[in-house]
Amino acid sequence: MKLKEHSHEEIGFRFETVLLDLRYACRQLWMNPGFTVVITADAGLSIGANSAIFSVIDAVMLKALSLSGTRSTGCGFFFPIPTILNSP
Repeated sequence: MKLKEHSHEEIGFRFETVLLDLRYACRQLWMNPGFTVVITADAGLSIGANSAIFSVIDAVMLKALSLSGTRSTGCGFFFPIPTILNSP
């Protein structure tokens, strides 16, 4: 039992340290409001740009790959479903 507790302390996930780290991060962000504004704006713009780029790629490239007979395509195009399973 001691070996398990010792190995958990050495390698395992400790929720208390995560909470302490989050408190420290919040305290540092509160002390530097300019940095906080820049980081928040940067994260928002990055997420928005990523969503916009994916939407354009999805509309232009992925929707253009309309497949006929998708019921017989199978899972992920690699494992065809037998025709017995496809018939109603």
